[in-house]
Amino acid sequence: MSIFQELNRRNVVRTAVAYTIIGWLLIQVMEMAAESFEAPVWVMKMLITIVMLGFLPVLLFSWAYEITPEGIKHERDRALELLAEIIGVPGGLTRWEMYLDPRWDFFRDDERFNDLIRPHNLDR
Repeated sequence: MSIFQELNRRNVVRTAVAYTIIGWLLIQVMEMAAESFEAPVWVMKMLITIVMLGFLPVLLFSWAYEITPEGIKHERDRALELLAEIIGVPGGLTRWEMYLDPRWDFFRDDERFNDLIRPHNLDR
């Protein structure tokens, strides 16, 4: 999977476009309002600086979290949900593959993952 596909999957591109459009509209509206209220020049400079400084944190938040109807979810929560669905599909991942493969070590400290992959015959 390419980086652009991953950015699209996590809605980072959509967030960047939306933030840019909303920031531009906010600056345009504030420019008209500042002229009407005869605001000092530093007000517009401050607004533009705040919009620019907020861009990167918004993108990082968009990368790490996903907004769903159930609320804001961390990417790890979403990954565990998808793994739970894949385990039950014939031809998908098996519990033993995930239990033994070191590529899944990232999730090992999460009890939900351990419950998901623990082979049923080890519970006895």
